[in-house]
Amino acid sequence: RNEVISFVRSGLDDLSVSRTTLDWGIPVPGHPGHVMYVWIDALNNYVTATGVLSNDDNERLRFWPCNVHVIGKDIIRFHAIYWPAMLLSAGIPLPAIVLVHGFLTVNGAKISKSKGNVIDPLALVDQYGAEALRYYLLRKVPTTADGDFSEGELRQSYDSELANQLGNLLNRTVRMIERYHAGAIPTPHAQTALEEVLMQTAVQVAAQVEAELHEFALHKATAAIWTLVSAANKYVVDVAPWNLAQARANGDDQAAQRLATTLYTTAEALRLIAELLRPFLPLTAAAIAQQLGSALAREGAWPAALQWGLLTPGISVQAEATLFPKAHIGAAK
Repeated sequence: RNEVISFVRSGLDDLSVSRTTLDWGIPVPGHPGHVMYVWIDALNNYVTATGVLSNDDNERLRFWPCNVHVIGKDIIRFHAIYWPAMLLSAGIPLPAIVLVHGFLTVNGAKISKSKGNVIDPLALVDQYGAEALRYYLLRKVPTTADGDFSEGELRQSYDSELANQLGNLLNRTVRMIERYHAGAIPTPHAQTALEEVLMQTAVQVAAQVEAELHEFALHKATAAIWTLVSAANKYVVDVAPWNLAQARANGDDQAAQRLATTLYTTAEALRLIAELLRPFLPLTAAAIAQQLGSALAREGAWPAALQWGLLTPGISVQAEATLFPKAHIGAAK
């Protein structure tokens, strides 16, 4: 923002839209020897490719006006000065927001072929999976700032946050429901302070995620979701459903009700985690919902789908392959 304001305040000169020093490019009609300046050519692709100039209203309005135009920080001038001028001259609405993201470095160094530190994203996907790589970049790299990539940190993120925290939470919740409640989501009974704390955490996290998304703070939104993941794991440890199951087996009816409540509460927390993860890790979110025997809400259902207590008692859980299995991960470089 400051760079753009400074450039404008320094005074704007006329912009030549053609070049005569190149023997390649799009010819300028009526001006032999002239080709279009590459940025005039390139920027116009946004409106031609999206049908902005179409006579069909449905086609024209499908992608434009643009709510958010995402660009890299090295092309700010072209998108925040030249491009708006072109749109204004053509009577086309401007993007509401131009969102500028930073660059990635690798282990603190600029990515360069000469340095030999270029990272092949497809190789990382083959080793860790697209969801794990997406999570790492979303969680560790601020949207509008530079970020540093480290495969060691990616591996740690996979092991600690995805496998140990999220994957383990889902796996043991579904397995406990299968073992202790015939594979069906229990009907909850009276809540204690432990359930109230987790429920309030879920409500607060849902509100925070929505707020962070409006600010494009994707790293803060994913961090907030993991606050709920951690809280749900702590809840399981605190209530110790395995002890309640043992007490139920010994004829303790109160323990039986507490067990049903704790299993429902943990499953409901996972349902909310899946809903919150949907914009970030869609395949993971769908896998969680499927194992819970539930389904993600339709698109656009937020914030209604983020209310507590929407998981239906009686539906059957479906234990499947472990999320983010460690055995499938090779040694990090």
